[in-house]
Amino acid sequence: MTSLNNIKEVIKKIALVDDIAEHICFFGGCMPYIIHNKESNRQHSDIDILVEESYMDNIRERLKTNNLYDECLDSLNLDLDRDYGLKANINGVYVEFEPVSLKNKVFTKASFSPFKSLAGIKSMPYIDIKDIIIPIEIDGVKIYSQTPELIMLDKEQYKREKDIIDIDFIKEEGIDKEKYFRIKKCMEMKKEVISLYEDLRKGKKKNVR
Repeated sequence: MTSLNNIKEVIKKIALVDDIAEHICFFGGCMPYIIHNKESNRQHSDIDILVEESYMDNIRERLKTNNLYDECLDSLNLDLDRDYGLKANINGVYVEFEPVSLKNKVFTKASFSPFKSLAGIKSMPYIDIKDIIIPIEIDGVKIYSQTPELIMLDKEQYKREKDIIDIDFIKEEGIDKEKYFRIKKCMEMKKEVISLYEDLRKGKKKNVR
């Protein structure tokens, strides 16, 4: 686990690398606290980053150049059917880079779990890109973040202890209710496919929900 301040420093470090900030979007439980510039009342374990699919190779090269690349944490080395992203340890913070596409008003994200040998694809239609992604600043550093409304709706699906803490915080800070319900309608059409590595190597998919 790590502190929110450590996460903020790593986010700024990543965002300040050349033109990288325009190709990535931060999301997950730490972001509502960063958006509102408030201290978190819980520990955070990682940073989640959406990356334009076409920019994933650039991310890999930058990690390699800075001796931050671990081939064991790269989905491309698992003989799977597509790029499911990669993970890295940056300044002691676990960072997940997940390829994403925004085509024909559909938001599609790939990710994998090296500890469970699972990989998956999530897709959801959207009405307005501003419902999903917004520009923010951290100490003058410009980045993109998922909206608190989308983060809240994601967390409402799981309601783990940490999710409940984050949901309560987001509610206290206030949300755009019209945006919330627009996204909620879109999430009702969300598709998710989670598969074991072995099934993906065989071109099969399981556990559709």
